[in-house]
Amino acid sequence: MATPKGHSGLPFRQWRARKIVLCASSIPSDKRRHDQSLNAAEDRYGAEKLIDGEWIASSEVSRNINPSNTNDVVGEYARASANDARAAIAAAKAAFPAWSRSGILERHAILRKTADEILARKDELGKLLSREEGKTLAEGIGETVRAGQIFDFFAGECLRLAGEVLPSARPNIGVEITREPVGVVGIITPWNFPIAIPAWKIAPALCYGNTVVFKPA
Repeated sequence: MATPKGHSGLPFRQWRARKIVLCASSIPSDKRRHDQSLNAAEDRYGAEKLIDGEWIASSEVSRNINPSNTNDVVGEYARASANDARAAIAAAKAAFPAWSRSGILERHAILRKTADEILARKDELGKLLSREEGKTLAEGIGETVRAGQIFDFFAGECLRLAGEVLPSARPNIGVEITREPVGVVGIITPWNFPIAIPAWKIAPALCYGNTVVFKPA
C-alpha cells in the first residue's frame, strides 16, 4: 500500500480496509489527496491495495478466518503481484527526497496523530485483533495500546534527533557524526503480533526520514 506522495500512511487503517498487503509510506505533495486516500480506507471493506494513493482492486484474495470460530470470516487479504510490489517501491522511492528533508516538527505531528488515533480506537482494533489471532480480548487491546505507545515514543524521538561531536587526533580538528536516512525500507512482519511488530518497524523508519514498503503477514 502506498500513501500519496508525501506523508506517512497511518498503519492502523489497514484493519478497516480488510488487511492491506502492500504499503509505501511517504509524504504527499497534495495534503488533501493524502487525507482523501486515508479517509477512503474507513469505508472500504473489499480486498484492495493502496499504492501511491490509489485503491487497486486485487484479482486474488486470502480469507482471514477467526481461529476460535471458523465460521467467522474476519476479512480478506488483497494478494499483491510482483508488479504491485515494484509499484509500491517506486512510489516510496519517489517520495523519499521530500520526506527525508521534512522538518522534525512535521514528522512529529504525523507520528503523534497516528499514536492518538490508535489509542482512541484501541477497543475497536483490539476486538478485531482478537478475532484474527484467537487471542483474549485483553491481549488484543493490550497489543493495540502498545502499538500506539510505540508511535508516541518515536514521535518524541523526532524531536530528539542527535549526532555526536568527537575530538580528533589532529590538533584543532573536530569530528562531527550525523545520521541520515537510508532510503526505502522494506518491512515484512509476522502474523502473531499484527499491529505491534509493524509499529516497532514502521515508526522508527519514518521517524528517521525513511520511506516504507510494508507487507503484513
